[in-house]
Amino acid sequence: MNFLKITLLFFLYPNSSNAHEEGYELKAKHDYRVVYQTLLEGAVAKVLVHEGGHVVGQPFQVELRVQCPGRSADIVSLPVKDSFSACDIDPSTVKMNNQKTALAMKVKLADLKTYYDQISNGQKEPELKCSEKTVIKKFSLRNLCNQP
Repeated sequence: MNFLKITLLFFLYPNSSNAHEEGYELKAKHDYRVVYQTLLEGAVAKVLVHEGGHVVGQPFQVELRVQCPGRSADIVSLPVKDSFSACDIDPSTVKMNNQKTALAMKVKLADLKTYYDQISNGQKEPELKCSEKTVIKKFSLRNLCNQP
């Protein structure tokens, strides 16, 4: 009877290393959200957003990735041409200029002044919020598939 229980547990209990790897692969495929894409001179320029910003208080990373002709279409393997972090984003604000040389979008950055003021005042758990003001961040669309 014990042998049967052990055998059932072996088959029913997932292998933790494989489960982690499979979960990570699935997560990596779905982490990126394409908020804008355009075709320019045979290249597909994509503006992607994912969690994991690299600046304190700015949890989103916005990236310009480019799929050049003859290259893989796998979103994770596309080269990052430019990136920035933001506290809050509005994907509906992504616009291309008339010359088709730049993309711009409105974002909110973290209100670091208020955060550091809280720390200066001795607050043990300062609260980090997004700034009320929006700023415009830009991506250049020049030299997408060749070196500048």
